[in-house]
Amino acid sequence: MTDQEGSTHPFDALTPDVILDAVDSAGFVTDGRLMGLNSFENRVYQVGLEDTTPVVVMRFEADTDEALARIQAEFKAAILAVAPTVELPF
Repeated sequence: MTDQEGSTHPFDALTPDVILDAVDSAGFVTDGRLMGLNSFENRVYQVGLEDTTPVVVMRFEADTDEALARIQAEFKAAILAVAPTVELPF
């Protein structure tokens, strides 16, 4: 993707193959699944690995500690409402 002056964005070369190859080169065995998650600034992906248990990774951001605690509490309540036995680290 180029802008009107012809420059490219650094993430333009971050294709699914590049990401999966990078994960494989770190010693993990991917199963080909790759899903881009909603995080424009950080380019966060969920990568499927062979022979592993599914894991959900959550990242919370806020401008203050109080806002962060509120966001975490809202997510915790929503998750526990549908999966009351799940263990949450927050």
